[in-house]
Amino acid sequence: MTIQPDKLIRNSIWRRIGYLLISLIALLLLFTIYIYITEVPTEEKLKNPDIKLASKLYDSRGNLIGLYQTEYRSIITYDEINPFVKRCLIAVEDARFYEHNGIDYKALGRVLVKSLLMQDKESGGGSTITQQLAKQLFPRPNTHNSHWLKGSYFLLKSKIKEWIIALKLENIYTKEEIMTMYLNKFEFINGAHGIDAAAKTYFDKPQAELNMAEAATLVGMLKNPSLYNPVRFPTLVYKRKNEVLTKVQEQEKINLDVELKTKPDFSAYNRHEVYDTIVPYFKNSLVSFIQEIIKTENLKKSDGSFLDIYADGLEIESTIDLRLQKLAEEATMEHMVWIQKWFGYDWAKKDPWTYKAGENEKKCV
Repeated sequence: MTIQPDKLIRNSIWRRIGYLLISLIALLLLFTIYIYITEVPTEEKLKNPDIKLASKLYDSRGNLIGLYQTEYRSIITYDEINPFVKRCLIAVEDARFYEHNGIDYKALGRVLVKSLLMQDKESGGGSTITQQLAKQLFPRPNTHNSHWLKGSYFLLKSKIKEWIIALKLENIYTKEEIMTMYLNKFEFINGAHGIDAAAKTYFDKPQAELNMAEAATLVGMLKNPSLYNPVRFPTLVYKRKNEVLTKVQEQEKINLDVELKTKPDFSAYNRHEVYDTIVPYFKNSLVSFIQEIIKTENLKKSDGSFLDIYADGLEIESTIDLRLQKLAEEATMEHMVWIQKWFGYDWAKKDPWTYKAGENEKKCV
C-alpha cells in the first residue's frame, strides 16, 4: 500500500504536536512539584494562620481600658455570621462552595472558554472562596512594574500555589471554618479588618445587625475594596451592591426590588484606628512589663514563638480602678482651674522671664 506524501506530512505534524503537549504537561508537573516543595506552607503553618487579634486590657473591676492592636478586628464564629452575608457571599463569590474541594473545575472551564477564548468580561472568575482565603493568608508578590513575561511567570506560579494551598485547606478545615476564616481575615480598607469591623466602621453596627442591602454592600467590596471604597466611590459601591443582589435574586428566585433601590447610608462612618482610653500612659507603660512576663513565664504558641500582645488576643487584667481614676482626674481638673487663675494673677504683675525668686512674694492660703 502506498502512503501519500501529504498524509505523511500530516502524521508528522500531529506527532510533533503530541510530543509538544506531552513535554508541556511534563514541565508543568515538574514546575508544580517544585512549587509544592519550595513555596507551599507546611500543614502546621496552615493550622496557625496569621490573623491578628487585638489584646484587651481590663481594670481591677473588669472594665475594658483599651486594646493593644495593629489591626482593628473583631473575630466572629460561623454561627454568628449574618445569614444575609452568607447568602450574598455564596451567590456572588462561589455558588458551588459546598460542592468542590477547593478548586471549581466547572468555573475554570467557563473562564477558559468564555473569558479567554470568547473575550467575555462578564463571565466571572474561577477563583473559589478557599483560593481567595489562600491568597489572603499568603499574598502574591507585587509585579505591577515587572516585564509582562516576568509578571506572567509569577501569576502562573501564584495560581498553582493557591490551588495547592486551597486543596490543603479543604483537608484541614470544614467549609464553615473556611468561610469564617475568610470573612475574619479580609481587609475592608479604611482600617477595617474582617466583616464585623467593617460593619462597625461603615454602618456603626455589628455585622449581625446588617440588613440585606448593607450585607450586599460589604460582600460587594470583596471583589476589589479599593475600587468599591464607600468613602471615595459611593456610586460604584451602589452599583456593585445591586450586582450582588441580582445574583442572589437569580439563584434564590426571590424578589429584592426594595433592596435594589436602597442606597447604602454611610453617614455613621467612623474609622477605628486607636481605642480611646482615659489612661493612655498607664496602658502604654504596661507593654514592656507584659512582654517581660511573657518571656519570664515562657508563654509560647504552638509554633514555638512567644505570645504577641498586639496579635494574639490576650485578656489582660490590671490593678488600676478606672472609676477612681476618673474621679481623681475630675478633681485635678477642678483644682487646676483655680491654680491656673492664681498663677496668672501672680505672674501678670511681673515679666516671668525677669522675675526673681523672693520678689513681691505672696503667700497662698
